[in-house]
Amino acid sequence: MPEPPRFNGWFDNRLEYNRRVRSNEKELLDAREQLTRDVGAAFARPYSSAYTDIFSSLVMAEKIFSGDARRKVLVLMSDMIEDNPPYKFDALAWWPGTTDKVLSELTARQRLPDLTGVCVYVSGVSAATPQLVAAIAEFWDAYFRRARADFDPSRYAPMLLHWPPPRGCAATQFFKP
Repeated sequence: MPEPPRFNGWFDNRLEYNRRVRSNEKELLDAREQLTRDVGAAFARPYSSAYTDIFSSLVMAEKIFSGDARRKVLVLMSDMIEDNPPYKFDALAWWPGTTDKVLSELTARQRLPDLTGVCVYVSGVSAATPQLVAAIAEFWDAYFRRARADFDPSRYAPMLLHWPPPRGCAATQFFKP
């Protein structure tokens, strides 16, 4: 977006300044109209993917949040079943070492983001069996801890239970007497 011109009464000609302001306003209007067209076109096309790639989405979240001083809240609306080769969580054999093995592989491939300071909520959790839900929940708990996210299992559920997030986002703030 173009930066609005600044007026200095000592150096700037008022007519020239007004011309720059109008030009700036036109650029801004054109940019907004183009953005509206682009968003409309993007949502007009039906997108579908054969896979659910949560890992790449979280790597993208790191890029979006890094260097941003504002409060960082990430809400994932997903069943949290990663379904992107080589990981298919609903077909994976969840043995006691499975979580550590997958996290080690992600770390080795530099696919584990740094989500320091990001408050994470997950809504929409589901799976075919309660055992699978529990195994996947344990994985994501370990994943978010390793990614240094501000995450608590109380914020991982089929629906949002604690909303809006408190100022600090720490789980202990929900249960203050």
